[in-house]
Amino acid sequence: MGMPLFSQQAIHKFVAYSNEQYKPDTAVIRIRRDTLYKKYDPLFENKTWLNDYVKVILEDEENMASAGAVYKNWNEAAQYLNAVIKEALGKDWKKNNEVQIVRNEENNAFMFEDGKIYIFAGLIAAANSEAELASTIGHEFGHYKSQHSYKNFMKHCEVKDKINMARLIRYPGSGLVAMSANSDYYSNSRENETEAETLVLTA
Repeated sequence: MGMPLFSQQAIHKFVAYSNEQYKPDTAVIRIRRDTLYKKYDPLFENKTWLNDYVKVILEDEENMASAGAVYKNWNEAAQYLNAVIKEALGKDWKKNNEVQIVRNEENNAFMFEDGKIYIFAGLIAAANSEAELASTIGHEFGHYKSQHSYKNFMKHCEVKDKINMARLIRYPGSGLVAMSANSDYYSNSRENETEAETLVLTA
């Protein structure tokens, strides 16, 4: 990539930066909710699960914002990272793939189901090149594109139903059912990591 790496010294200047007080925007929340329902309604036969999934997503985003965990006014870094993301994702880039910078020193990043990409300040500080940033972003986009969040949620609901049904009928091996179900769930998580990594390597 042609741009110089964003100055890592700039991280330290903003670590203690005070955000504006969070004010929930009900119109934006409503748009987010409608967008999520439109996206996931065809995938859910069980509408209770759909409602729970949308609720969890919205609550996660609002909790992060209200806790002041996301920078709202670090425009220089956000502009730079959005340019890196746009180049890294290429034809897969969409307008909703805007970056949110998380006030946290961990070397981490993730994506929400509405397409926003959350990059931790610690990752920006730790990255030695744009290639490292692009690789991490690509990995998280692999999870997003493969709908791993949705699949994990479905697996979680299936596991809960399997355990609850075993207990309801007082099946003597219900403990084994729980162990087997949880084993399947974690195995699925490992497969997700491998799939996301494969998408990055083949992009």
